[in-house]
Amino acid sequence: MVKIIYILMCHGPLESIFSLVDTILEADDSAEIIIHYDNQSDPADYNLLLSKFNDFPRCHTLKSEERVNGYWGTFGLVQAVLNALRFLTSRSFNFTHCYLLSGSCFPIRPLSELKHFLYSNANKEFIECQDTTWIFDGIREDRYRYRHFFSKRRNPKLFRLCYLIQKKLLLRRNILDGFEIKFGSQWWCLSRATILRLIDFIEERQGVVKFFRTVWIPDECFFQTLVYHLCHHNNIANRSLTYYEFDSTGKPKCFTNCDITDEMKTTHFFVRKYR
Repeated sequence: MVKIIYILMCHGPLESIFSLVDTILEADDSAEIIIHYDNQSDPADYNLLLSKFNDFPRCHTLKSEERVNGYWGTFGLVQAVLNALRFLTSRSFNFTHCYLLSGSCFPIRPLSELKHFLYSNANKEFIECQDTTWIFDGIREDRYRYRHFFSKRRNPKLFRLCYLIQKKLLLRRNILDGFEIKFGSQWWCLSRATILRLIDFIEERQGVVKFFRTVWIPDECFFQTLVYHLCHHNNIANRSLTYYEFDSTGKPKCFTNCDITDEMKTTHFFVRKYR
């Protein structure tokens, strides 16, 4: 039997979050949901979220002290997922798979089909683990070869200055021993065994976490690299079950019902940036 726990990374307006949670819980009577609501979002919305799902036994919202600021491109987006995973493992949830989604994702196929698919592919980890050619635009190896202490969006001048100074002074750092940095979409679906191995590994190897804290856009390489390191490569499907596209500027494309095609449904179960 397949039992999925969904981790939702959410921020901003609540309408899409409410719709996604209601849809998942109605479509799958064994599913559970863990919500991380970004710490930089409106406190009133967070309180409304707590109130909305307070009586939902299968929906769990992380407490204020478990929430972080998920600024784009920074480790906060990884830390938020780690906090949700620690919440999951500390409460001994019964599950076979963990599916990471954003609050703006939405299913494009029945969740019963997803459960059947995961049952038929029980030995597979659905995560992209690709080389730097996966990156659409901008810096590639330099994302991890140099230390990025500032948010590019919040402090663009400091971000660029820090980067250029390191390049000028040849402060290029080495990759972690035994690791091959891999990239891919942050939206994955992993087995229980891999989730537990990830948590144990992270607790034992804090140096790995420290390395990724200064990687630029670590949500596109942290879990991808660790899964590639921990799992047999034949068990990694090297694809996401959530459909996404980037536009010509590297920003995620938004989808409506009119954009959903039969071709997308053949290989994916959710779509990213649904409105």
